[in-house]
Amino acid sequence: MQGVAIPFSIKAVSGLYANWCWFYNKCLLPSVPVFNLTVGQVFVCLGYQTIVLVFMFLNAGNLETNYKRPGYIAVAQIPPVFLLAAKNTPVSIVGKGYEKLNFLHRVAGRMMILGGALHTYFFFKGEYDAGKAVDFSVPVIQTGMVAICAFVLILITSIAQFRRAFYQIFLFSHIIGWIAFIVAINYHVPEVARPYTQIGLGGLLFDFLLRLVHSRIKSANVMAMPGGMTMIQIPGIHQGWRAGQHVWVRVLNGHRMTEIHPFTVGNAPADISPLPGAHNLTLMAKSTGDWTRSLLELATASNEMSLKSGGQGRTVSVAVEGPYGGPMFTDLSESQSVVLFAGGSGVTFAAAVLEELVGQACDGVCRTRQVTVVWSMKTIECADWYQELFNSLLDIARTRTSLDVQICLFVTGPRQGDFNPIPDAQLYFKRPDIARIIDGTVDDIITSIGIKGSGLERGGGIAVGTCGPDPLVRAVRTAVGGVERSRAVSAGGIVAHSECFGW
Repeated sequence: MQGVAIPFSIKAVSGLYANWCWFYNKCLLPSVPVFNLTVGQVFVCLGYQTIVLVFMFLNAGNLETNYKRPGYIAVAQIPPVFLLAAKNTPVSIVGKGYEKLNFLHRVAGRMMILGGALHTYFFFKGEYDAGKAVDFSVPVIQTGMVAICAFVLILITSIAQFRRAFYQIFLFSHIIGWIAFIVAINYHVPEVARPYTQIGLGGLLFDFLLRLVHSRIKSANVMAMPGGMTMIQIPGIHQGWRAGQHVWVRVLNGHRMTEIHPFTVGNAPADISPLPGAHNLTLMAKSTGDWTRSLLELATASNEMSLKSGGQGRTVSVAVEGPYGGPMFTDLSESQSVVLFAGGSGVTFAAAVLEELVGQACDGVCRTRQVTVVWSMKTIECADWYQELFNSLLDIARTRTSLDVQICLFVTGPRQGDFNPIPDAQLYFKRPDIARIIDGTVDDIITSIGIKGSGLERGGGIAVGTCGPDPLVRAVRTAVGGVERSRAVSAGGIVAHSECFGW
């Protein structure tokens, strides 16, 4: 039997950093449901909009005669709109992936549309007040109208409710709309638009080349799982990602090969995982839309034949792009305690992070002492998705590390027996009390630093990771921000990272 790995010593977090974490969680992290943004993101949006409006109106004089001013400011938004739309955006240097910065892309786009609308309005108003008839046969007027019509198409199809319900229509309209706008605006005001267009398109070209570099075409096995889940395993990819990151997948079989969808990687890479086996890149696709539903039907139809032949499910060709996103600058293994909240298929994030933390603990390169996984699911059969992995990780953590791993299963649907597919996990038939769980973790750290001989002024901090629907993410943010300042600082501060379904 292997010996227990000796972990890194707990490093007390500085008081300044712990206080900053508390302030951020209390004042900037809470969600603003109306905008589906955090308070901090709302302030960033207001700051960006204020800057644009100042340049649009400051010393602008009469906009009926100076109608070009808002138009110029609209054109100047091309680089930020395009660069913030890229998956490999240079703005990620701030430690946020493109999906976390997408709200800024939308804000810049709306300010561009506002500038274009004001430019159009004041031009026509000036002509009308002067008693002039607008000659729509003039090319500059025609191209201007094409640009503003493209804006209308983009604006309508970008409405959140429309975007989520008809994503493929949104995507197609977005592409067509921006192509039409770029072509039209470069005929409308070529001397003004050209430099901004070159910067924007140059950024998109660079992003496209990097996406090609990060793309691979592989064979994948798809298998139907309980609870409307499809498992996708890609044997040709074993490492190259970090727990918590996601990839984009395109299935090259069937009539939906034009669609590409993001999925969080559901396991740790081979170079860090403590588990034996092939470590194929594993994804979980919950049947929630047409594409995932057709994928589940494909997997279900092949399951019975596969079981009879001893195979591994249906084999399909896929294009995989990524990885992207994830915790980035946040190193969960530096925190004394880690709490992972998962809702439904969001367990892919929690499972990959847990596997990585246990692997790091086995190698003795982890400061974490306690990991708590809180998984909410509609039915207990969903636990089958990660039954084998969780059972193995619990055993390895117990026998090879000093890591205290607790897995709590919360079944929110109708009770169907008391069978627990993960025997060492705690099973509850209710919704989790998120605030109580976080408070309990804070208490554990405060108790540990109070032990004689610990030599710590404050704890090593808590990392809280969440992946699931918006209500779960908002509830966790509220609970994190609700921890009393003195307790949060004594624990070493709380760092929160979240992954929402969709963005």
